Amino acid sequence: IAAGDFKEEKAINTRQDIGGLLTSLAAMRGNLRQAFLSLANNEKRLSNAQHIAGIGDWEFNVVSGAITRSDEVFRIVGYKRGELSDASVIPLEIVHPDDRRLVEDSFACAQQRGESFDIDFRIMLPGGDTRFVHVQSEMAHTDSDKPVSIAGIIQDIHARKSAEQQIQHLALHDE
Repeated sequence: IAAGDFKEEKAINTRQDIGGLLTSLAAMRGNLRQAFLSLANNEKRLSNAQHIAGIGDWEFNVVSGAITRSDEVFRIVGYKRGELSDASVIPLEIVHPDDRRLVEDSFACAQQRGESFDIDFRIMLPGGDTRFVHVQSEMAHTDSDKPVSIAGIIQDIHARKSAEQQIQHLALHDE
């Protein structure tokens, strides 16, 4: 037990050495502490990598309706936790009116037919500016192929879209 070998269930004879059992429990406590510290460190590194890349992750549990979003999702959309509706992963009220149908249809197909999607659209920031984002999803299924969750990323692609528009403008207009 102290070595963290949980692959096989082993019987514990409590009539034997109680000191050995307490030593094993102390070792397990130390191993759990190290595992939690390692997990916290990995979460911090992932958060930092997402911030540098401008990518946030999210998940929608099809069964319970629960939505989880990383801190980077909130930075990209310009809202704080608690300010963004939990009605859907990307609430339609922050999606540019011209792009709402695309977003709504993509999420509906994912939920109803278990289809993944990969779309670019604009969101409205709290100050009224728009930002281009890329959203990509992947479905998780049970062994019987029933959808369980939709996980995905949102990426700030505003700089890329602005550069593409500028290149297109230069290509079509003679200075």
